[in-house]
Amino acid sequence: MCACDAGSLDGIVIRKQAADVPRARFIFFAGLESSGHSFWRDILAEFPNRIKQVKELSHLLYAVDKQSGLFSVMDVQKAKATVKELTAALRAADLDFPGITIALNIISEGAGEGGWGMMSYPNHGGADKAIQKPDLRLLAEVANMAGVDLRIILLMRDAVDIVGSVRKRRIYPSEMQAIKILELQQASLSNELSLIDPAFVACWQYEHPFLGLSELVKHLGIELFFSEFGAKVARLWKKQPSLCIPQIPDNEVRLLYQTLRASQEKMRVGYCG
Repeated sequence: MCACDAGSLDGIVIRKQAADVPRARFIFFAGLESSGHSFWRDILAEFPNRIKQVKELSHLLYAVDKQSGLFSVMDVQKAKATVKELTAALRAADLDFPGITIALNIISEGAGEGGWGMMSYPNHGGADKAIQKPDLRLLAEVANMAGVDLRIILLMRDAVDIVGSVRKRRIYPSEMQAIKILELQQASLSNELSLIDPAFVACWQYEHPFLGLSELVKHLGIELFFSEFGAKVARLWKKQPSLCIPQIPDNEVRLLYQTLRASQEKMRVGYCG
């Protein structure tokens, strides 16, 4: 989603960037919470000269106080102002960081700076957790208005494994609440992705961390570092606390996961091959 030749897809304008103009590339990591955001934070930290996070952009996307942020603001007039401010900030970053990849989330969570979190689905805690999330369609629209190159990295992980992870960290008071909120978030993520040209989306699967690395490297704009990238993924994966073997629930509990897992599988087939 970038500047120059324009076409349209499902109401969203998709533009192709002129090949001879060095520009920044903007990356957003989209996935349910506990689907690999922290792992990717550690990977991106290995490439500080090629991949950066501009804190102003992250804060314009999400603010824990809900007084600003494209994904978090609850007032229409403030939302309109945020769209204008974010559009200008994206254009400025595009010019200020030629040839650099800018991660819009995960490198920093903004602790003590307004707190934008990982911008997972959902993001942060609190009473409104079920509606605290990014909006990929809206982000794509703003990126097109700014004329910048936006790519999405979709993070996938088995639903049972995700619920086990968030329950272990006591994010939800019960397994059923976790399942229901994640069902809503999964549906929202799937719908938003359906409104974006799939050519701008790459997939990473928690259960298969080494699949599709060449495509991921292209989206990250670091093709020249493919071998180094693969080696770093392998090294960091060995440090993961578990080997991501999904728990196998009994027959009754498995029924509770059917909707969530079915939606995940449909998305996996559509974007992960």
